[in-house]
Amino acid sequence: MVTRKIGTMANENEFAELVSFLGVFFQNHFKQTLDISTLTKETLVENDLMIGGLDADFFLTDLVTTFKLDASDFDGDKYFSDEGLDFIFPLLRFFLGQKKWMPTPKEKKVPLTLGMLEQCIKNGKLV
Repeated sequence: MVTRKIGTMANENEFAELVSFLGVFFQNHFKQTLDISTLTKETLVENDLMIGGLDADFFLTDLVTTFKLDASDFDGDKYFSDEGLDFIFPLLRFFLGQKKWMPTPKEKKVPLTLGMLEQCIKNGKLV
């Protein structure tokens, strides 16, 4: 878990704090270094950073704890896919054709960007 440093940067540059948090999260959780110089406010959490499924649970838990966010109204299913399921159904449809009995993929998820997370940090609420 990452702990937030309270000080002069606490409300001045949330994006820089978020980027720093991501660097530490990747090192602690994935045991790899994240090139933080490539991160922008448009960076997608699930697609660009490959944080989804169970990893998203760990990420959100650390994010909420680190930045002391209210997550009482947050619906993770709106933003994150289940572990592997969104990959399986399209693959089966590809190999088996468009069969009526085949389940259709879940509805499209809302893309969660780092800019959106920055705004959540500013507001103190994960939505």
